[in-house]
Amino acid sequence: MPGEVLVKFKADVCRTEAKSLHRCLGSRILKHFEGTNVDLVKIREGWTVEEAIEAYQVDPNVEYAEPNYIRSIQTEK
Repeated sequence: MPGEVLVKFKADVCRTEAKSLHRCLGSRILKHFEGTNVDLVKIREGWTVEEAIEAYQVDPNVEYAEPNYIRSIQTEK
């Protein structure tokens, strides 16, 4: 999805730290996936997904950041 990134935090990172990083980078949490430490965020206006991923990956609390890809299954007719 355009303007969306999935961010996985390391296991020992608390929600307060995660929320603080999102706020610092101008992102808005759309969904938190319980038990996975993954947040789906809407990145700040004017940034590309690539720029946001780079900014998240610099933080030592982040395990990974990746685009929120749209996947679909095609079946044969």
